[in-house]
Amino acid sequence: MKKIVGYVLFTAGFITLLALGSWQIQRAGWKAELLQQIETETRKDPAAYALSAADFEEIGAGRTFIRRGYIQGHYLSPKVLLWPKFRENAYGFNMLSPFETDSGDLIMVHHGWVLADPAMKIPLDRIPLPDTSTTVLLQGTVRLPSHNLFTPNNDPAKNRWYRFDSKEIAAYISAPEILPSVLYLAPYEDIPLPHNRHLSYALFWFSLAALWVIILGGRRLKSKYLLK
Repeated sequence: MKKIVGYVLFTAGFITLLALGSWQIQRAGWKAELLQQIETETRKDPAAYALSAADFEEIGAGRTFIRRGYIQGHYLSPKVLLWPKFRENAYGFNMLSPFETDSGDLIMVHHGWVLADPAMKIPLDRIPLPDTSTTVLLQGTVRLPSHNLFTPNNDPAKNRWYRFDSKEIAAYISAPEILPSVLYLAPYEDIPLPHNRHLSYALFWFSLAALWVIILGGRRLKSKYLLK
């Protein structure tokens, strides 16, 4: 019985390590495609592509990472959402404002950054309010702002936003719906370039699988011959 349990555990461990290595290879392929997409999009002239609601929805759903282009409409209100962000080792706020496109869709536009007092966490520069009286054509990159498990929750009462939640923002500005990604205007596009280290991770798991066989398999063979 002990031999059977031992073989099962040995095989299960080996298969698990191989599966983790194979998964990292798949991730490496996905990341390579992602980096290629970023490179292709960043080389595009944004004036050559008209953005639509479908682009914002695809990026919000994770089917596309970024999209460069232009869109026309008007700023819906002078309200500015403040998004705490370090830039060039200085503390400040990204500024996001609601924008209604000519097709009637509502998006959030990232239109600048202001320096802030890191202790008081209040803007030091004057916040430029968007002009809501005229139709404008905007160019930039559509993407999702990044966040992780350690990102604080939004604080609408203080107008402090740490993660992009289209439903929460829509409620804050009294809008029925906001498209699920953000248009970043140049020069504040800040396109993230993820690292592709998955082949190294795959090598790590495959190496562990080899060590698993050499060490545990060697011990089993040794004990088998010693018992003879």
